[in-house]
Amino acid sequence: MTDCNVPAAVRKKDVAAKRLLHTRSTFSQSLVVSVGVSKLGRTGLIFVKPGVKVNGVYYRDVLLLQHMLPDIRHIAASSSYFSRTVPRRTALVR
Repeated sequence: MTDCNVPAAVRKKDVAAKRLLHTRSTFSQSLVVSVGVSKLGRTGLIFVKPGVKVNGVYYRDVLLLQHMLPDIRHIAASSSYFSRTVPRRTALVR
């Protein structure tokens, strides 16, 4: 025995459009965060100020040069990966 008020199957095209899409009148502000991650470690989180246009120049001059590269240099200096001495190979010349 089935309830007569509940349809067995409803197709999407049979449902009113305003019932399908739920929109919000306001959205939360977006947050842009940049971080460098590698096998050796990670940089600190860098929060980009709201409204800033992140293009190639901003990425290079601000994110990389001012924030990421100092952290990367610190990670590389403290890592034993780069401090290993590798024997220099010389070619035999006859």
